[in-house]
Amino acid sequence: MRRPGPKFCAAPWTEAVLKMTGEVNPCCRSGFVYGNFQTDSLADVWRSDAASAFRQSIIDGAFPDQRCADA
Repeated sequence: MRRPGPKFCAAPWTEAVLKMTGEVNPCCRSGFVYGNFQTDSLADVWRSDAASAFRQSIIDGAFPDQRCADA
């Protein structure tokens, strides 16, 4: 019997949710905030330490948000 591989989510590398408040989230399920595009450029938010840390936690298999782990 084959075991399923570890969970992985590509959303933090392929999409983002931009809210009217300026907040940028990794996807529609996560409430994690990368930054704010009203105070920083969208490119800076996308490359921010917060976004990098979020992506690294996905790589490490430690989903930073329970909604990510439940997906």
